Amino acid sequence: MIVSRSAFSVPSLSIVWSSALLVGVAALPGCGFVGPTEWATTSETLVFDLDGVERFQLYTSCGKVEVIGGGAGSAPEARLVVTVKAGGISQGDAAECLDAIELAVTRQGESDETQDVRWDFVRSRRPTWTAQVDYRLELPDTIQVNAKAHNGSVRVDGVSARCVLQNHNGPIVVDDAGDEGLVAHTHNGALTVTSRSRAVDVETHNGSVEVKLTNADHVSGNVSSHNGGVQVELAEGASANLVCRTYNGRVSSSVPLTGVSIERRTRLEGTLGSGGDTLELRTHNGSVAVELLTAAEPQ
Repeated sequence: MIVSRSAFSVPSLSIVWSSALLVGVAALPGCGFVGPTEWATTSETLVFDLDGVERFQLYTSCGKVEVIGGGAGSAPEARLVVTVKAGGISQGDAAECLDAIELAVTRQGESDETQDVRWDFVRSRRPTWTAQVDYRLELPDTIQVNAKAHNGSVRVDGVSARCVLQNHNGPIVVDDAGDEGLVAHTHNGALTVTSRSRAVDVETHNGSVEVKLTNADHVSGNVSSHNGGVQVELAEGASANLVCRTYNGRVSSSVPLTGVSIERRTRLEGTLGSGGDTLELRTHNGSVAVELLTAAEPQ
């Protein structure tokens, strides 16, 4: 694998790498898998100086993205482990596939405030090739995270800064992250979220959605699916204008609402706490349920 970077990017970037040939390692579904029997792998650790960096951006067309926030007072650097699995019909073919993969590391933005990492093939991809590139990023919890996968999974844990997460085929899991704002979209996959964010945009087309908002304050945003159930738990003391809707299913609520304007099997609108902005929960095919966080949940 080639690691390329712009001349002005990553003031101090160190790389540690190892590689091996493996047989019979499975690739993620939807990653161009054509049945290779031989695999070449490499694992590289990159350490980034985050001076001037406001957000860290990751993209993989096939692979897993995992981001771990370091907590308050963590060192002003990021550590990224990149694991590549390249497949072919022979050891030589797999090795050539691995050699054709480039990891692009650049600083973007007017002030180089965005650290961007992504991969691609640097020459024409053979029909016999398949590849999976996984990221595991550790960084201070105050750095915004933008993470995107096309076929794979996205997981973010312990990042208090804003998180913008996208996937196409695969789940997204958010655990105690996105305090300063959360966007999590996938097309085919489930969404599981625990966040203190006051504003959320959580959406899938095919899959279930489970969201726990632990902030006992004003909350707003959108939590939705098209084909799948939506379940939201709110902290005691939370406030919002609540709108719940399904077309084929049932709406249920155990939160204390006042000023209920609509209450039907498929729709519910009312005021939670002191009201405020709208929190909309909806699906087309499935149930919508909203309830208070259980006593065991952090608030």
